[in-house]
Amino acid sequence: MRNRIVKVTEVVVRSAFYIISNYVFVSMGLSFHTQWISILFLLSMVWSTIDYGKSINEIIEKKVIAEILCICCIALSIAMAYFVGYIQGAFVSL
Repeated sequence: MRNRIVKVTEVVVRSAFYIISNYVFVSMGLSFHTQWISILFLLSMVWSTIDYGKSINEIIEKKVIAEILCICCIALSIAMAYFVGYIQGAFVSL
């Protein structure tokens, strides 16, 4: 029972962190869409998605459920960017 609670807690924490970081990557990609640096944010989003999917698959040990959870987290972070708005970033010279 304790092992199950630890797994559920880890999945919830990883999912929350992934949703927030993916929201930031989407926001920065949209904010810098005319700059070359937007490619780095989009590549970071892809890398974090792959890493999240692998880690959740190792924890849950059921690939279908892990993929559904990953898709739901992606949809939630994109919905946050669409309905709440995205972070406006800009280069500031020092």
